[in-house]
Amino acid sequence: PYRFWQDGGGYDRNIAEYETLSHVVEYMHGNPVRRGLAESATEYEWSSAKFWEDGSEGAIPINKESFPL
Repeated sequence: PYRFWQDGGGYDRNIAEYETLSHVVEYMHGNPVRRGLAESATEYEWSSAKFWEDGSEGAIPINKESFPL
């Protein structure tokens, strides 16, 4: 059967500092680039990279009031 997640316990943690959040988001934005789906994170349609870079909207709306840029 099809699985969305891989087998295993996964890895989760609480993020309490903005610097940690920034590193985690940067890592996630790099995933489509590492898989060859885009040349840069901001080119990937389903990424929030453009929002984090310059505050512009992408394919998925982001509650801007929740994120201090």
